[in-house]
Amino acid sequence: MADSSRVAITGRGVVSPLGPDLTSFWAGLVAGHSKLQVDPWMRESGFRSTVSGRISDFRDQAWVPRVTALALDAAEQCMKDGLPAAIAPERLGVVFTSVNGGMSEITAAQAESGDLRTALPDYTTGLLRELVGAGAGALTLSNGCSSGLDAVTVGTDWLRAGELDAVLVVGAESPFNTLSVGMLDNIGALARPTAELDPAQCCPFDRRRNGMVLAEAAAAVLLERLDHARARGCPIYGEITGTASGNNAWHMSDLPPDGVALSRVIRRAMRAAAVEPTAIDLICAHGSGTPQNDLFETNAVKDAFGPHAAHVPITAGKAVHGHALGAAGLLGTLAALGALEHATIPPTANYAVPDPECDLDYVTTGPRAAPVRTALVLATGLGGVHTAVTISGAR
Repeated sequence: MADSSRVAITGRGVVSPLGPDLTSFWAGLVAGHSKLQVDPWMRESGFRSTVSGRISDFRDQAWVPRVTALALDAAEQCMKDGLPAAIAPERLGVVFTSVNGGMSEITAAQAESGDLRTALPDYTTGLLRELVGAGAGALTLSNGCSSGLDAVTVGTDWLRAGELDAVLVVGAESPFNTLSVGMLDNIGALARPTAELDPAQCCPFDRRRNGMVLAEAAAAVLLERLDHARARGCPIYGEITGTASGNNAWHMSDLPPDGVALSRVIRRAMRAAAVEPTAIDLICAHGSGTPQNDLFETNAVKDAFGPHAAHVPITAGKAVHGHALGAAGLLGTLAALGALEHATIPPTANYAVPDPECDLDYVTTGPRAAPVRTALVLATGLGGVHTAVTISGAR
């Protein structure tokens, strides 16, 4: 593939329960110490789930919703990292993704003022465009929990079409309002206290798992044509080598346990990257900690990788930072980039009781030193959407 059709990652930014920047995010992943805590608001609101992943050290901005402030912070970090002055405004695009957007603004008392512009997801998109001076395409995307990787896919397609030089991709969530939490709590998707697990924590692939832990976060990556990045001499953190998306067309919230729908997406992503299963050194799993998802994902990897499935390390960061919905795929992307850079695979934290049906290598005994040349990042969302992205070290 010609350099003009290759897509590099040249900027990174993140605000998460693990801390206010990329350094704290990576350190938290590697340490494997959960930042999920019992949430007094959730308990007082009467939800069955009482645990959340909140960002404790982030200062709200009075002029914008919290989700927008988080997005702007991650974007600013990313653009500083990516040296934006060398990118012409008319050749820079933006893709923003969020599942909830400004839902908290709708449910808050101040929404009675009648001015709900800030609740619209594309309000944040507009501010991101102004922040970075992006004069090209701007898109707001909301496609469930696969949205972060879907946004990477859209940005990659734009760049491969040759119309842009770079695309800022940002995902953000701050979902702690009665409507967003109530919906997920009512369908039993959220972790709750049990006799085995009290207070409830997120424990992907563990037999005790009983749901995801909702979290807030913002993550950003700067995608750039590889030839353009090389010409301006900026750091290149990785390359998007393959993307694929699909839908199981089966159920709004349930997942078929065989994993075949996700397996097809994984196979397509690997074909797009022109790699065999044996070339994948790491899988950054969706790993939500729900009984269905983790079995579905395990079986998808088995189906796509065949006998090699048992030999591919798998990590699930939601065990320490929770599930940030539309930002989740971008958090997985940053985890993959960290593994490429540091030759270290973060552990899947909170794993203590093996599930005989989830029997792959989930890196459960602490971080693992290992060369990572190509990583596979997975995401699955309500409505049966699945996305896979392969990321390699730039060659």
